[in-house]
Amino acid sequence: MRIFLLFLILINSFIFAEDICQMKIESVEYEPETIRTGEKGFCRIKISGKKLEAEDAQSIKAKDSISFEITDIILDISSNELLVWFVPFNPLEKYLPPFKGRDFIIKNIPVNIKAYAKPADSPPNPPGAVLLPGTRLMLGFFFFLFSFVIFLLYFVKKYYYTKVKRKIHVVSNEIEIKKILFKIRNLSVKDINSDYKSFLAGLSILFRRYLEKRLDNPFMSFTSSELNQKLLLDGVLSSSEGESLKKDLFLLDKIRFSKQTKSVNKYIPGIVFTLKKTVEIIEKNFKKRNREDKKESKKHFKKSGRDFLSGEACDN
Repeated sequence: MRIFLLFLILINSFIFAEDICQMKIESVEYEPETIRTGEKGFCRIKISGKKLEAEDAQSIKAKDSISFEITDIILDISSNELLVWFVPFNPLEKYLPPFKGRDFIIKNIPVNIKAYAKPADSPPNPPGAVLLPGTRLMLGFFFFLFSFVIFLLYFVKKYYYTKVKRKIHVVSNEIEIKKILFKIRNLSVKDINSDYKSFLAGLSILFRRYLEKRLDNPFMSFTSSELNQKLLLDGVLSSSEGESLKKDLFLLDKIRFSKQTKSVNKYIPGIVFTLKKTVEIIEKNFKKRNREDKKESKKHFKKSGRDFLSGEACDN
């Protein structure tokens, strides 16, 4: 049974074996003639036995070897020459590693390698690098300078740039609020003409945009009842002011959505007056709170200074 299996394996290997042509070596030239270990050498090998094609030049490669490092291979198909650049490591090797192409192989290429010998008067090991006096100090100074510059750039980016960016945002926001305030304050019932729904829609958008910019909340997405409730909960309006605003916002929505069609012209001036009055109340409260915050920060700064000086006096 074993003999039969062996026979089948042999037949299979003959059937599926690759048709590989072994190239014949015509001549070999080395530069230099005797190559030392660790030094780069060049080899020109003249070969014959098969007509080479362009695909052969692309597929040529050397077999892996621990005794050689093949740095470059060129197969010149016009002159049937193999050009090899290599570095040998083992002086006992007598042949270069085999080179295999698409359907051919080049092997048994003789080579003469000589072990590299140091001159008798040369030191056993090359001397290590010696730092000149003051070099360590200079390197330390440059390292400190580099670290300081990196830290400075990080500080500027993290604090100064963020502060400036925030300030620009605040200034641009104030400019936008002033534009909206100008439009609201200059609204007049005379601008209605006959399209009162468009007028009220524009008034509602201006009012909500003002609240969104001044109070930093997404009032554009709030319903009228949610908007009124938010202003009351945050203490922006008193209960009486909130009740008046709620009533007029409810009436504004009824007119906009055609739920209120009678005596529309009678209600619109009151709605405009209430929204304008609410804007002025919010502006007044905002400025008052700003003044109080500035006074509080000044008091806190002075108190911190006094505490710091009194602490130093106690230490002394």
